[in-house]
Amino acid sequence: MRIEADGVVQTVVALITALPRTNPVTLAVGLGSVVLLVIARSRLPGWLVAMGLPRPRAELIARLAPMAMVVLATAVVGVFNLDQVAQVAVVGAVPAGLPQLPSASQLFPGWESLRELLIPALLISPVGFVESVSVTQSFALKHR
Repeated sequence: MRIEADGVVQTVVALITALPRTNPVTLAVGLGSVVLLVIARSRLPGWLVAMGLPRPRAELIARLAPMAMVVLATAVVGVFNLDQVAQVAVVGAVPAGLPQLPSASQLFPGWESLRELLIPALLISPVGFVESVSVTQSFALKHR
């Protein structure tokens, strides 16, 4: 389902009006993931410290919560076959093996591409130079 809206208010209104057409299992997986991520972000470090873990390690584990949530959601969908049973949309099969290396013609741009990039590169270079000089001057003034 696609929602087309401009701005936050229109997006929220479009989401609310589209709610009856939403797959309830997909919605449950999504909302459950968001709730668990919020809890992991706000409460998990404190709980882990209370269990005796050092604060830096507890914060590291809390930062890894999004990755763990992806693994958990993938496992739940896979174990319960939610893609087939409840029509939960999935990415699909991940191809096995390593990707093919690009050919030399794909790796190196032609002269036409280089000519198109020359003017933007010449315009961006002074901006980067001025930015680095101003950061350096600011740092020098701050630290004498």
